[in-house]
Amino acid sequence: MNVRKGIRPLLAAALAALLVIAFLPAAGYTSLAAYKASKVTKITKANYKKNKNYTKPVGAAVTLKYKLSPSRLTSKAKKVTWKASDNNIASISNIKNGIAQVTFHAVGSVKITVKSKQNSKVKAAWKFTAVQQLTGVTVTTKDTAQDVSKSVRMGDTLIASVQPADATVSYQWYADGTAIKNATASHYNPSKANVGKTLTVKATGTGLYAGTVTSAATAAVTRTYAQSTGSGDVTIDQSPEKQIPKLTVTNASADARVDDALSASAKILAAGYYVGDVLTVSCEGVDASSYDVEWYAEMPSGDDLLLTDMTESGGKYTIPTSFGSDKILGAPTIYAVAVGKAGTDYAGSTSVSEEKSVSVKAFSYDGDTNYKTETGLLLKVPEEIVQQLQGIPKDCYRVTWYLEDSTAKGTTRRQLDPDPNNPLQLPLTSGEGYYTSNNNVEVNEYYGITVVITGTNGYTGTIMGSFSKTNNN
Repeated sequence: MNVRKGIRPLLAAALAALLVIAFLPAAGYTSLAAYKASKVTKITKANYKKNKNYTKPVGAAVTLKYKLSPSRLTSKAKKVTWKASDNNIASISNIKNGIAQVTFHAVGSVKITVKSKQNSKVKAAWKFTAVQQLTGVTVTTKDTAQDVSKSVRMGDTLIASVQPADATVSYQWYADGTAIKNATASHYNPSKANVGKTLTVKATGTGLYAGTVTSAATAAVTRTYAQSTGSGDVTIDQSPEKQIPKLTVTNASADARVDDALSASAKILAAGYYVGDVLTVSCEGVDASSYDVEWYAEMPSGDDLLLTDMTESGGKYTIPTSFGSDKILGAPTIYAVAVGKAGTDYAGSTSVSEEKSVSVKAFSYDGDTNYKTETGLLLKVPEEIVQQLQGIPKDCYRVTWYLEDSTAKGTTRRQLDPDPNNPLQLPLTSGEGYYTSNNNVEVNEYYGITVVITGTNGYTGTIMGSFSKTNNN
Protein backbone atom coordinates (compact mmCIF):
# COMPACT_ATOMS: atom_id res chain seq x y z
CA MET A 1 0.00 0.00 0.00
CA ASN A 2 2.78 2.41 0.81
CA VAL A 3 4.61 1.42 -2.37
CA ARG A 4 1.66 2.30 -4.53
CA LYS A 5 1.32 5.67 -2.90
CA GLY A 6 5.01 6.44 -3.64
CA ILE A 7 4.76 5.41 -7.29
CA ARG A 8 1.82 7.63 -8.18
CA PRO A 9 3.67 10.95 -7.92
CA LEU A 10 6.49 9.54 -10.00
CA LEU A 11 4.10 8.43 -12.71
CA ALA A 12 2.42 11.84 -12.78
CA ALA A 13 5.81 13.55 -13.18
CA ALA A 14 6.85 11.18 -15.95
CA LEU A 15 3.59 11.75 -17.80
CA ALA A 16 4.01 15.49 -17.59
CA ALA A 17 7.55 15.18 -18.92
CA LEU A 18 6.34 13.08 -21.82
CA LEU A 19 3.70 15.66 -22.67
CA VAL A 20 6.32 18.44 -22.70
CA ILE A 21 8.61 16.39 -24.90
CA ALA A 22 5.80 15.58 -27.27
CA PHE A 23 4.70 19.16 -27.79
CA LEU A 24 8.11 20.94 -27.55
CA PRO A 25 9.24 20.44 -31.23
CA ALA A 26 6.07 21.96 -32.65
CA ALA A 27 6.22 24.86 -30.27
CA GLY A 28 9.90 25.44 -31.03
CA TYR A 29 9.43 25.39 -34.79
CA THR A 30 6.59 27.86 -34.62
CA SER A 31 8.71 30.30 -32.63
CA LEU A 32 11.69 30.17 -35.02
CA ALA A 33 9.55 30.65 -38.13
CA ALA A 34 8.00 33.77 -36.70
CA TYR A 35 11.31 35.31 -35.59
CA LYS A 36 12.46 38.65 -37.21
CA ALA A 37 15.68 40.46 -36.32
CA SER A 38 15.25 43.89 -34.87
CA LYS A 39 18.64 45.25 -36.01
CA VAL A 40 20.21 45.54 -39.48
CA THR A 41 23.90 44.69 -39.62
CA LYS A 42 24.82 45.33 -43.25
CA ILE A 43 23.70 47.04 -46.47
CA THR A 44 25.08 45.52 -49.67
CA LYS A 45 24.94 47.01 -53.21
CA ALA A 46 22.97 44.70 -55.50
CA ASN A 47 23.99 46.48 -58.74
CA TYR A 48 26.79 48.83 -59.77
CA LYS A 49 28.75 46.74 -57.30
CA LYS A 50 32.30 47.67 -58.24
CA ASN A 51 33.93 50.27 -56.08
CA LYS A 52 34.52 52.77 -58.87
CA ASN A 53 33.25 56.02 -60.28
CA TYR A 54 30.59 55.43 -62.95
CA THR A 55 30.07 57.92 -65.79
CA LYS A 56 26.57 58.78 -66.98
CA PRO A 57 25.29 61.44 -69.38
CA VAL A 58 23.18 64.33 -68.16
CA GLY A 59 19.48 63.38 -68.53
CA ALA A 60 20.08 59.68 -67.90
CA ALA A 61 18.40 57.77 -65.05
CA VAL A 62 19.67 54.67 -63.25
CA THR A 63 18.00 52.27 -60.82
CA LEU A 64 20.04 51.43 -57.72
CA LYS A 65 19.38 48.24 -55.74
CA TYR A 66 20.55 47.08 -52.33
CA LYS A 67 20.19 44.14 -49.91
CA LEU A 68 19.86 44.16 -46.13
CA SER A 69 21.42 41.68 -43.73
CA PRO A 70 20.04 39.72 -42.06
CA SER A 71 17.35 39.02 -44.60
CA ARG A 72 14.46 38.81 -42.11
CA LEU A 73 14.03 42.13 -40.34
CA THR A 74 11.31 43.94 -38.54
CA SER A 75 9.61 46.76 -40.42
CA LYS A 76 11.41 49.28 -38.28
CA ALA A 77 14.81 47.72 -39.01
CA LYS A 78 14.15 47.85 -42.76
CA LYS A 79 13.80 51.60 -42.87
CA VAL A 80 16.54 53.49 -44.75
CA THR A 81 17.28 57.02 -45.98
CA TRP A 82 18.67 58.08 -49.37
CA LYS A 83 20.89 61.09 -49.99
CA ALA A 84 22.63 62.74 -52.98
CA SER A 85 25.76 64.73 -52.15
CA ASP A 86 24.64 67.43 -54.63
CA ASN A 87 20.95 67.77 -55.43
CA ASN A 88 21.74 70.04 -58.38
CA ILE A 89 23.56 67.21 -60.10
CA ALA A 90 21.25 64.29 -59.21
CA SER A 91 17.85 63.63 -57.65
CA ILE A 92 16.45 60.44 -56.06
CA SER A 93 12.87 59.21 -56.63
CA ASN A 94 10.63 56.10 -56.73
CA ILE A 95 12.01 54.85 -53.44
CA LYS A 96 10.83 51.33 -52.51
CA ASN A 97 12.17 48.47 -50.42
CA GLY A 98 15.57 47.68 -51.86
CA ILE A 99 15.35 50.07 -54.80
CA ALA A 100 15.54 53.76 -55.86
CA GLN A 101 15.87 55.72 -59.10
CA VAL A 102 18.55 58.37 -59.61
CA THR A 103 18.29 61.00 -62.38
CA PHE A 104 21.24 63.20 -63.46
CA HIS A 105 20.51 66.86 -64.18
CA ALA A 106 23.88 68.64 -64.50
CA VAL A 107 27.56 67.90 -65.03
CA GLY A 108 29.66 67.07 -62.02
CA SER A 109 30.52 64.37 -59.50
CA VAL A 110 27.94 63.08 -57.07
CA LYS A 111 27.75 60.45 -54.34
CA ILE A 112 24.50 58.54 -53.72
CA THR A 113 24.20 57.02 -50.24
CA VAL A 114 21.61 54.66 -48.70
CA LYS A 115 21.78 54.50 -44.90
CA SER A 116 19.97 52.61 -42.13
CA LYS A 117 17.68 54.87 -40.10
CA GLN A 118 18.30 52.72 -37.08
CA ASN A 119 22.08 52.68 -37.35
CA SER A 120 23.71 55.44 -39.39
CA LYS A 121 26.99 53.52 -39.53
CA VAL A 122 25.36 50.83 -41.69
CA LYS A 123 25.33 52.19 -45.24
CA ALA A 124 26.34 51.74 -48.89
CA ALA A 125 27.34 54.35 -51.46
CA TRP A 126 27.70 54.72 -55.25
CA LYS A 127 29.86 57.30 -57.04
CA PHE A 128 28.87 58.84 -60.37
CA THR A 129 30.17 61.54 -62.69
CA ALA A 130 27.51 63.15 -64.83
CA VAL A 131 28.92 64.33 -68.17
CA GLN A 132 27.44 66.41 -70.96
CA GLN A 133 27.46 64.94 -74.46
CA LEU A 134 28.83 67.17 -77.20
CA THR A 135 26.10 68.07 -79.66
CA GLY A 136 28.09 69.61 -82.49
CA VAL A 137 30.98 71.72 -83.74
CA THR A 138 30.87 74.45 -86.38
CA VAL A 139 33.52 76.34 -88.32
CA THR A 140 33.38 80.08 -88.96
CA THR A 141 35.87 82.86 -89.71
CA LYS A 142 36.60 86.23 -88.16
CA ASP A 143 34.55 87.68 -90.99
CA THR A 144 31.07 86.80 -89.77
CA ALA A 145 29.60 87.38 -93.25
CA GLN A 146 31.76 84.66 -94.77
CA ASP A 147 30.10 81.29 -95.36
CA VAL A 148 32.86 78.67 -95.12
CA SER A 149 30.73 76.17 -97.02
CA LYS A 150 31.05 78.45 -100.04
CA SER A 151 34.51 79.99 -99.71
CA VAL A 152 37.71 79.56 -97.71
CA ARG A 153 40.89 81.38 -98.67
CA MET A 154 44.46 80.57 -97.81
CA GLY A 155 45.34 82.75 -94.83
CA ASP A 156 41.79 82.93 -93.45
CA THR A 157 41.48 82.35 -89.72
CA LEU A 158 39.07 79.44 -89.23
CA ILE A 159 37.48 79.20 -85.79
CA ALA A 160 35.95 76.03 -84.32
CA SER A 161 32.98 76.53 -81.96
CA VAL A 162 31.74 73.52 -80.02
CA GLN A 163 28.30 72.96 -78.54
CA PRO A 164 27.69 73.28 -75.61
CA ALA A 165 29.70 76.49 -75.73
CA ASP A 166 31.36 75.96 -72.31
CA ALA A 167 32.51 72.41 -73.09
CA THR A 168 36.15 71.44 -72.60
CA VAL A 169 37.43 69.63 -75.67
CA SER A 170 40.49 68.73 -77.74
CA TYR A 171 40.63 69.56 -81.46
CA GLN A 172 42.12 68.04 -84.60
CA TRP A 173 41.90 69.65 -88.04
CA TYR A 174 41.76 67.60 -91.25
CA ALA A 175 42.43 68.34 -94.92
CA ASP A 176 40.47 66.01 -97.23
CA GLY A 177 40.09 63.64 -94.28
CA THR A 178 43.79 63.50 -93.39
CA ALA A 179 44.91 64.86 -90.02
CA ILE A 180 47.00 68.03 -90.33
CA LYS A 181 50.17 67.81 -88.26
CA ASN A 182 50.20 70.10 -85.18
CA ALA A 183 46.76 71.53 -86.08
CA THR A 184 45.18 70.94 -82.67
CA ALA A 185 44.05 74.43 -81.63
CA SER A 186 40.55 75.89 -81.78
CA HIS A 187 41.62 77.96 -84.79
CA TYR A 188 43.48 77.18 -88.01
CA ASN A 189 44.96 79.21 -90.86
CA PRO A 190 44.78 77.33 -94.19
CA SER A 191 48.19 77.17 -95.86
CA LYS A 192 49.38 76.78 -99.40
CA ALA A 193 49.47 73.01 -98.81
CA ASN A 194 45.69 73.06 -98.23
CA VAL A 195 44.76 74.78 -101.51
CA GLY A 196 42.19 72.67 -103.35
CA LYS A 197 41.28 70.66 -100.24
CA THR A 198 38.26 70.78 -97.94
CA LEU A 199 38.78 71.19 -94.21
CA THR A 200 37.01 69.70 -91.21
CA VAL A 201 37.62 69.77 -87.48
CA LYS A 202 36.92 67.03 -84.94
CA ALA A 203 36.19 67.89 -81.31
CA THR A 204 36.50 65.30 -78.52
CA GLY A 205 35.05 65.96 -75.08
CA THR A 206 37.37 66.07 -72.08
CA GLY A 207 36.77 66.39 -68.35
CA LEU A 208 33.02 66.61 -67.74
CA TYR A 209 32.18 66.46 -71.45
CA ALA A 210 31.99 63.33 -73.57
CA GLY A 211 31.62 62.25 -77.16
CA THR A 212 33.23 63.16 -80.48
CA VAL A 213 31.70 65.45 -83.10
CA THR A 214 32.95 66.47 -86.54
CA SER A 215 32.14 69.66 -88.41
CA ALA A 216 30.72 69.87 -91.89
CA ALA A 217 33.42 70.21 -94.55
CA THR A 218 34.36 73.68 -95.73
CA ALA A 219 34.60 74.67 -99.36
CA ALA A 220 37.90 73.77 -101.00
CA VAL A 221 40.63 76.21 -99.97
CA THR A 222 41.42 78.75 -102.67
CA ARG A 223 43.69 81.73 -103.18
CA THR A 224 40.78 83.79 -104.58
CA TYR A 225 38.67 86.37 -102.83
CA ALA A 226 35.15 85.53 -101.78
CA GLN A 227 33.00 87.94 -103.81
CA SER A 228 29.87 89.40 -102.24
CA THR A 229 26.66 89.56 -104.24
CA GLY A 230 25.42 92.39 -102.05
CA SER A 231 22.62 90.28 -100.61
CA GLY A 232 24.71 88.83 -97.83
CA ASP A 233 25.29 85.58 -99.70
CA VAL A 234 28.91 84.84 -100.47
CA THR A 235 30.01 83.13 -103.64
CA ILE A 236 33.24 82.45 -105.49
CA ASP A 237 33.76 83.62 -109.03
CA GLN A 238 35.61 80.57 -110.34
CA SER A 239 35.67 81.90 -113.92
CA PRO A 240 37.13 85.42 -113.99
CA GLU A 241 36.78 87.27 -117.27
CA LYS A 242 40.52 87.98 -117.29
CA GLN A 243 43.51 86.39 -115.59
CA ILE A 244 46.02 88.57 -113.78
CA PRO A 245 49.41 88.20 -115.54
CA LYS A 246 52.66 87.41 -113.78
CA LEU A 247 53.13 89.40 -110.57
CA THR A 248 56.53 91.10 -110.50
CA VAL A 249 58.28 92.53 -107.46
CA THR A 250 60.91 95.22 -108.04
CA ASN A 251 63.46 96.02 -105.35
CA ALA A 252 65.26 99.29 -106.09
CA SER A 253 67.15 98.98 -102.81
CA ALA A 254 69.13 96.03 -104.15
CA ASP A 255 70.73 98.10 -106.94
CA ALA A 256 72.55 100.27 -104.42
CA ARG A 257 73.99 97.24 -102.65
CA VAL A 258 75.46 95.39 -105.62
CA ASP A 259 79.14 96.22 -106.07
CA ASP A 260 81.50 94.55 -108.52
CA ALA A 261 84.05 94.29 -105.71
CA LEU A 262 81.81 91.85 -103.80
CA SER A 263 82.29 88.12 -104.03
CA ALA A 264 79.77 86.15 -106.09
CA SER A 265 77.88 84.99 -102.98
CA ALA A 266 77.92 88.48 -101.54
CA LYS A 267 76.38 89.77 -104.76
CA ILE A 268 73.59 87.22 -104.48
CA LEU A 269 72.92 88.32 -100.92
CA ALA A 270 73.00 91.98 -101.85
CA ALA A 271 70.46 91.42 -104.62
CA GLY A 272 67.97 89.73 -102.27
CA TYR A 273 65.43 91.16 -99.83
CA TYR A 274 66.54 92.88 -96.64
CA VAL A 275 64.65 94.31 -93.71
CA GLY A 276 63.77 97.90 -94.56
CA ASP A 277 63.77 97.41 -98.33
CA VAL A 278 60.98 99.11 -100.26
CA LEU A 279 59.33 96.83 -102.81
CA THR A 280 57.16 97.77 -105.78
CA VAL A 281 54.56 95.31 -107.11
CA SER A 282 53.23 95.33 -110.65
CA CYS A 283 51.27 93.16 -113.07
CA GLU A 284 52.01 94.05 -116.68
CA GLY A 285 49.06 95.68 -118.42
CA VAL A 286 46.82 95.67 -115.33
CA ASP A 287 45.97 98.80 -113.38
CA ALA A 288 46.84 98.48 -109.67
CA SER A 289 43.28 99.50 -108.77
CA SER A 290 42.05 96.15 -110.17
CA TYR A 291 43.73 93.98 -107.55
CA ASP A 292 44.77 93.86 -103.92
CA VAL A 293 48.17 92.65 -102.76
CA GLU A 294 48.81 90.37 -99.80
CA TRP A 295 52.17 89.15 -98.51
CA TYR A 296 52.86 85.73 -96.99
CA ALA A 297 55.76 84.12 -95.13
CA GLU A 298 56.47 80.41 -95.33
CA MET A 299 56.76 78.81 -91.89
CA PRO A 300 58.56 75.55 -90.93
CA SER A 301 55.21 73.93 -90.08
CA GLY A 302 54.13 74.29 -93.71
CA ASP A 303 51.63 77.01 -92.84
CA ASP A 304 51.80 80.33 -94.68
CA LEU A 305 51.65 83.32 -92.33
CA LEU A 306 49.72 86.34 -93.62
CA LEU A 307 51.98 89.36 -93.10
CA THR A 308 49.70 92.07 -91.79
CA ASP A 309 52.48 94.57 -91.03
CA MET A 310 53.99 94.97 -94.51
CA THR A 311 53.43 98.72 -94.58
CA GLU A 312 52.15 100.18 -97.87
CA SER A 313 52.42 103.73 -99.17
CA GLY A 314 51.75 104.81 -102.73
CA GLY A 315 51.87 101.25 -104.00
CA LYS A 316 55.20 100.54 -102.31
CA TYR A 317 55.69 98.02 -99.51
CA THR A 318 58.33 98.24 -96.79
CA ILE A 319 59.70 95.05 -95.23
CA PRO A 320 59.31 95.51 -91.45
CA THR A 321 61.79 94.49 -88.76
CA SER A 322 59.21 92.08 -87.34
CA PHE A 323 56.48 90.06 -89.01
CA GLY A 324 54.29 89.81 -85.93
CA SER A 325 55.60 86.40 -84.88
CA ASP A 326 58.01 85.58 -82.07
CA LYS A 327 58.97 82.45 -84.00
CA ILE A 328 60.64 84.31 -86.87
CA LEU A 329 64.39 84.66 -86.69
CA GLY A 330 65.69 87.47 -88.89
CA ALA A 331 63.10 87.03 -91.62
CA PRO A 332 61.66 84.13 -93.62
CA THR A 333 60.99 83.39 -97.25
CA ILE A 334 58.20 85.68 -98.45
CA TYR A 335 56.07 86.13 -101.56
CA ALA A 336 53.25 88.39 -102.74
CA VAL A 337 49.80 87.43 -104.03
CA ALA A 338 47.73 89.73 -106.26
CA VAL A 339 43.99 89.06 -105.97
CA GLY A 340 41.48 90.51 -108.41
CA LYS A 341 38.97 92.85 -106.80
CA ALA A 342 35.23 92.32 -106.86
CA GLY A 343 33.50 94.24 -109.62
CA THR A 344 36.48 94.11 -111.97
CA ASP A 345 37.25 91.84 -114.93
CA TYR A 346 39.88 90.15 -112.76
CA ALA A 347 37.54 89.20 -109.88
CA GLY A 348 38.48 85.70 -108.68
CA SER A 349 41.86 85.72 -110.43
CA THR A 350 45.21 85.53 -108.61
CA SER A 351 48.89 85.82 -109.42
CA VAL A 352 51.80 84.82 -107.18
CA SER A 353 55.26 86.36 -107.19
CA GLU A 354 58.60 84.62 -106.95
CA GLU A 355 59.54 83.54 -103.42
CA LYS A 356 62.65 85.10 -101.89
CA SER A 357 64.39 84.84 -98.54
CA VAL A 358 64.73 87.96 -96.45
CA SER A 359 67.91 88.87 -94.55
CA VAL A 360 68.55 91.54 -91.99
CA LYS A 361 70.19 94.75 -93.15
CA ALA A 362 73.12 93.84 -95.38
CA PHE A 363 76.42 93.90 -93.57
CA SER A 364 79.67 93.67 -95.51
CA TYR A 365 83.01 94.60 -93.95
CA ASP A 366 86.29 95.40 -95.69
CA GLY A 367 89.13 94.83 -93.22
CA ASP A 368 87.27 96.69 -90.47
CA THR A 369 89.92 97.91 -87.98
CA ASN A 370 87.48 97.52 -85.10
CA TYR A 371 87.87 93.77 -85.41
CA LYS A 372 91.68 93.61 -85.62
CA THR A 373 93.52 91.78 -82.86
CA GLU A 374 97.20 91.37 -82.03
CA THR A 375 97.35 88.05 -83.85
CA GLY A 376 95.08 88.81 -86.73
CA LEU A 377 91.47 89.56 -87.46
CA LEU A 378 88.36 88.61 -85.51
CA LEU A 379 85.21 88.64 -87.61
CA LYS A 380 82.15 89.32 -85.49
CA VAL A 381 78.47 89.23 -86.22
CA PRO A 382 77.37 92.89 -85.79
CA GLU A 383 76.07 93.94 -82.39
CA GLU A 384 72.60 94.80 -83.72
CA ILE A 385 72.20 91.20 -84.84
CA VAL A 386 73.56 89.85 -81.56
CA GLN A 387 70.90 91.93 -79.82
CA GLN A 388 68.25 90.48 -82.09
CA LEU A 389 69.26 86.98 -80.99
CA GLN A 390 68.95 87.88 -77.31
CA GLY A 391 66.18 85.89 -75.65
CA ILE A 392 66.17 83.18 -78.33
CA PRO A 393 67.35 79.78 -76.97
CA LYS A 394 70.73 78.85 -78.40
CA ASP A 395 69.40 75.54 -79.67
CA CYS A 396 66.88 77.48 -81.79
CA TYR A 397 69.43 78.87 -84.22
CA ARG A 398 72.46 77.50 -86.04
CA VAL A 399 75.52 79.60 -86.98
CA THR A 400 77.61 78.52 -89.96
CA TRP A 401 80.66 80.28 -91.47
CA TYR A 402 81.74 79.74 -95.07
CA LEU A 403 84.72 80.66 -97.23
CA GLU A 404 83.53 81.85 -100.65
CA ASP A 405 85.93 81.19 -103.55
CA SER A 406 85.04 83.31 -106.57
CA THR A 407 88.21 82.43 -108.52
CA ALA A 408 86.89 79.06 -109.56
CA LYS A 409 84.23 78.57 -112.20
CA GLY A 410 81.16 79.78 -110.40
CA THR A 411 81.50 80.10 -106.65
CA THR A 412 82.59 77.31 -104.33
CA ARG A 413 81.94 77.29 -100.62
CA ARG A 414 83.89 75.67 -97.78
CA GLN A 415 82.68 75.57 -94.19
CA LEU A 416 84.95 77.14 -91.55
CA ASP A 417 85.24 76.55 -87.81
CA PRO A 418 84.07 79.45 -85.61
CA ASP A 419 85.33 80.39 -82.16
CA PRO A 420 84.52 77.30 -80.04
CA ASN A 421 83.36 79.53 -77.19
CA ASN A 422 81.30 81.89 -79.35
CA PRO A 423 79.95 80.73 -82.72
CA LEU A 424 79.13 84.37 -83.60
CA GLN A 425 82.87 85.05 -84.02
CA LEU A 426 85.42 83.76 -86.53
CA PRO A 427 89.13 84.19 -85.63
CA LEU A 428 91.61 84.77 -88.51
CA THR A 429 95.39 84.91 -88.19
CA SER A 430 97.77 87.15 -90.08
CA GLY A 431 100.46 85.72 -92.37
CA GLU A 432 102.38 86.90 -95.45
CA GLY A 433 100.17 89.92 -95.91
CA TYR A 434 96.90 87.99 -95.84
CA TYR A 435 94.53 86.74 -93.21
CA THR A 436 94.07 83.01 -92.96
CA SER A 437 91.34 81.13 -91.19
CA ASN A 438 91.95 78.45 -88.58
CA ASN A 439 91.67 76.04 -91.53
CA ASN A 440 94.75 77.70 -93.09
CA VAL A 441 92.79 78.97 -96.09
CA GLU A 442 94.03 82.19 -97.64
CA VAL A 443 91.54 85.06 -97.61
CA ASN A 444 92.25 87.82 -100.12
CA GLU A 445 90.46 89.98 -102.64
CA TYR A 446 89.33 86.89 -104.52
CA TYR A 447 87.82 85.31 -101.45
CA GLY A 448 85.00 86.32 -99.12
CA ILE A 449 83.53 84.96 -95.91
CA THR A 450 79.81 84.53 -95.34
CA VAL A 451 78.02 83.83 -92.07
CA VAL A 452 74.56 82.26 -92.11
CA ILE A 453 72.32 82.15 -89.02
CA THR A 454 69.36 79.83 -89.51
CA GLY A 455 66.35 79.30 -87.25
CA THR A 456 65.75 75.76 -85.94
CA ASN A 457 63.47 73.93 -83.48
CA GLY A 458 60.34 75.91 -84.28
CA TYR A 459 62.02 79.14 -85.39
CA THR A 460 62.23 80.13 -89.04
CA GLY A 461 64.14 82.63 -91.14
CA THR A 462 67.75 83.29 -92.02
CA ILE A 463 70.20 86.07 -91.19
CA MET A 464 73.10 86.34 -93.64
CA GLY A 465 76.08 88.63 -93.95
CA SER A 466 79.35 88.74 -95.88
CA PHE A 467 82.92 89.84 -95.13
CA SER A 468 84.95 90.49 -98.27
CA LYS A 469 88.36 91.91 -99.35
CA THR A 470 89.86 91.12 -95.96
CA ASN A 471 93.52 91.36 -97.03
CA ASN A 472 95.59 93.75 -94.91
CA ASN A 473 97.93 95.03 -97.65
